[in-house]
Amino acid sequence: MTNTSKGRARKGSKFWMQTLVNLDKGTALAKEISNEDKAIDDIQWFSPLAESNYEEYKLNFAKASKELNMEAEDFDFWPNNQPQWDAIGKSGNTIILVEAKAHMSETKSKLSATSQESINLITKAMKDTFNKLNSTGDFNKWVNTYYQLGNRLTFLEKLKSKGYQVKLILLNIVDDPTHIKTTCKEWEQYNNKVFTEMIGNANTPEDVIVVNFQV
Repeated sequence: MTNTSKGRARKGSKFWMQTLVNLDKGTALAKEISNEDKAIDDIQWFSPLAESNYEEYKLNFAKASKELNMEAEDFDFWPNNQPQWDAIGKSGNTIILVEAKAHMSETKSKLSATSQESINLITKAMKDTFNKLNSTGDFNKWVNTYYQLGNRLTFLEKLKSKGYQVKLILLNIVDDPTHIKTTCKEWEQYNNKVFTEMIGNANTPEDVIVVNFQV
């Protein structure tokens, strides 16, 4: 999801992310996540909340850091300009980070930093994650094709290495009537393709939960 402005969205992944988090305090979404990982129970969602004009947060934003008890040094692996998460929540001591998509074209992105210092820091962190996952895929795909997913996987692994319990939720909207429809089968095939290209096999990395949510 790339549109990160405040306010109510009218279509696509942003609309559904806002809807699912605010519908009955996000219980339907939490249930779907729990169906994929029984360790996840009730989720307290911090964003994007209607009462905060659906604002989305970076983890180093004051509100997010305070809610999750994070410190500035926890993010020393990344430039100050961090990814902005589509939704953030907590289940017990487990941090829930969500990346939402409603159609496949949303998944394509590449590293756009202009500072060489930032490029070097990002590339190093992502390559560390690539190696930690024992990847036999194409690292170029992390940087130039699926950069957004690559940096989300990187945040997951780096925060885990700092001692945090974290789950990365890849929320795929199935048959979105507001914009572009993508079937569950199409999402499953596409996810397998992306992980195979990035990591070398179709297996979902540890602590990554793929939720294909029918709307």
